[in-house]
Amino acid sequence: MSLTLLSGVLCSLVFLVPGEETVTAQDQIRMRLATVAPEGTPWEKQLRTLKTHIERESGGRIRVQMFMGGSLGGEKALVRRTAQGSLQAFGGSTAAIGTLVRELNVIEAPYLF
Repeated sequence: MSLTLLSGVLCSLVFLVPGEETVTAQDQIRMRLATVAPEGTPWEKQLRTLKTHIERESGGRIRVQMFMGGSLGGEKALVRRTAQGSLQAFGGSTAAIGTLVRELNVIEAPYLF
């Protein structure tokens, strides 16, 4: 799995909220992001950078809660939970996402790219 691909998928999930207004607890949005990537890896570092960026650019309106190391399940379970809405973001492989979006399986084809 390419770190660039992971970053691209995660960044595509982000909707930035413009403005510098004061945020109350009622206005805050909690974004639950889960991955099987363990702590202390480059993937974790990239996801922490994404978390910081989302929270800063939203002016504190979006608070990202991260679940690392498969603490909420394996990749297929995380994809399913994201599709059902209990997670707002998933950091993982295209192979796992391909279980729901079959067209993405072409990315996993050997010698194609």
